[in-house]
Amino acid sequence: MYHQINPTEMFRERQLVLLRESENRRLVRRQRARRTLEWMGRAALFCAGLAAMLALILVSALLAAMMILATAVPAPVSTLLRAPARVRCLERVGDKARGSEKEQEER
Repeated sequence: MYHQINPTEMFRERQLVLLRESENRRLVRRQRARRTLEWMGRAALFCAGLAAMLALILVSALLAAMMILATAVPAPVSTLLRAPARVRCLERVGDKARGSEKEQEER
């Protein structure tokens, strides 16, 4: 005997198939979006790490240049006068120099 086709059943089956397909499409879109976000997150982390390394290199280069400059240039006298022992030493040297100048003036 022939199988009777019920239009309501056929419609419902077709509707269920379409719902499954649409759900699968949604899942695929969500997975693609997650992959994109994960990739963008990794790219952002890579860029941040690269920027941090470049900043570290720049700061270390500046510090090295400042240290070289500090050792190459003699310190001004005003910074030497801040140390008490040096002040006394410079005063003695100054007194001797002034004394010799006075002696020359007297002659």
